[in-house]
Amino acid sequence: MQTNKQLSVAGTLSYVTKFIEEAEVARARARAGRSASVVGGATRRLDKLMHYLDNMGLQRSVGQRGLHVAMAGTMITRIFDGESDADMEMAMAKHDISSSRQQLMCITPRRFGKTTAVAMFCAALAVSVPGVVVSIFSTARRASSLLLQQIKSFIHAIPGASSKIVSSNVETIVLRDGSFRSKVSSYPGQAKT
Repeated sequence: MQTNKQLSVAGTLSYVTKFIEEAEVARARARAGRSASVVGGATRRLDKLMHYLDNMGLQRSVGQRGLHVAMAGTMITRIFDGESDADMEMAMAKHDISSSRQQLMCITPRRFGKTTAVAMFCAALAVSVPGVVVSIFSTARRASSLLLQQIKSFIHAIPGASSKIVSSNVETIVLRDGSFRSKVSSYPGQAKT
């Protein structure tokens, strides 16, 4: 004969097991490309971000794709701000994003495509996530202005995104999407350069 406490523990374990199994099924569906039962605005924003990265007219290297997935992971909490963790988990599984840490450190050799990867990601992020603010610090003024020019050219590569540019100068690009303004700024690492 079982006590009430044993029945309560058994019921809780059953509930937790069922919840985990349902989460695994949802992840599998998302990974298979089928949409989850609830597709919120944040899921659509992440889908747009990844779509724009795939369709900017450049063939990305495996390393650049990896950088973009890692960068998306660092921004995932911003993209899903105000939405459920379950939706975020399903979207992460769909796009093979394994981490939602807000910091990222990459060590790569010269000529790896870092600047291009950063420019592509910033352009796609500014267009797909309204209200985002991005600040980039480069080694010198020349590098920061060239990076911002590259970001602007990638924004122009996204269909319909050029019309969202409100202002642009040597340090900042501002985009408007409805009542939201996205801002991408590129600064030199030292004020004297």
